[in-house]
Amino acid sequence: MENSPKEMPPNDDLGPAMLEAIWIEAAIAIAVMMARLYARIRIVRQVSLDDYLMITSLVFAIISGGIITEGVVQGFGKHIFYLAPHQQIQAIKFAYLSQPFNAMAQCFGRMSFALFLVRVMGITALRRWILYSIICGQFAVNIVFSGLTLAACRPINRYWDPTVSGSCWSPLVIEYAGYSQGAWNVFSDFVLALLPGIIVWSLNMKVTTKIGLVILLALGVFNMIAAIITMVKTKVIAADQDITYNYVILDIWGHKQVDDSHENGSISSFRDPKKMDYTAHSDTSHQVCGEDDFASVGKSEDHILPMHAPNNIRKTTKVSVSYRPSQTSAGSDGYAKEGHLNVNHIVPFDTKPAQPDDRV
Repeated sequence: MENSPKEMPPNDDLGPAMLEAIWIEAAIAIAVMMARLYARIRIVRQVSLDDYLMITSLVFAIISGGIITEGVVQGFGKHIFYLAPHQQIQAIKFAYLSQPFNAMAQCFGRMSFALFLVRVMGITALRRWILYSIICGQFAVNIVFSGLTLAACRPINRYWDPTVSGSCWSPLVIEYAGYSQGAWNVFSDFVLALLPGIIVWSLNMKVTTKIGLVILLALGVFNMIAAIITMVKTKVIAADQDITYNYVILDIWGHKQVDDSHENGSISSFRDPKKMDYTAHSDTSHQVCGEDDFASVGKSEDHILPMHAPNNIRKTTKVSVSYRPSQTSAGSDGYAKEGHLNVNHIVPFDTKPAQPDDRV
């Protein structure tokens, strides 16, 4: 057993409370996922890559929860000083092996939500660049973190069984890798919460609708809070020897991040993008020739977000042109000429702008 402290802590067990929190959140995430798939299949009638990524995230989360459950059976959640040597080995083993699955569950959840934003809001090059950077960064950072976790000791079971001959890296390697992963997760959550709010608030729609959409799309701020708490707790607990007890809080907040990403990403996708009012209205006039001749362009209504559906979008633009009497624009009878031009053209749903601008 580990060297016992001079004053033994109470022989309490955080394991059951941790499992209760993990599996209640998991049940909510599963229910929300089922509702998401129902909406996507029966209402929107389209399942996209972001849906598959969220399903993958849920699978990894369930595997992680199952592994940590076995760890609790072996003693994870109790003070290490009260565990027999074989219990210590098994408790640390299962807690350790759950980490890569939890990291990838978080990763795929954030990737899914970012891809959802690309699908419904990625109409400019800058937005797509930001979101794809988050997607690629999430995958790279979490793959590296998971690889480092599994490669820290050779053979791997030396990590939880000190009697096995072999070698391990310095504990600082995994500690700093955890800080890097946590920092990127916090940054990703911040961007994924802020960017949709900025975009929605700039749209020409009712303030109440804006507020509702901003709240709906910015639920990731709770995920960011969970990521910050995980980082802070990692720094405090890293030097603690009572890992079977104190690391419980890291697992709780790690699973909290996963469940928040599921709920945030799935709830945001319930609304059918084809039925959302993403229209911009304009009424402009400009001078085209001299001081007297000008063209007045009437109101137009154009969709400003890409819509996805089996059919195309038909856009009708009506242009009214008026001419004031002058030597260049008046007809033979001396009166102004007024004409109307109706333009109808088809814009496919998947057509990308030829020259996307760089506006946020």
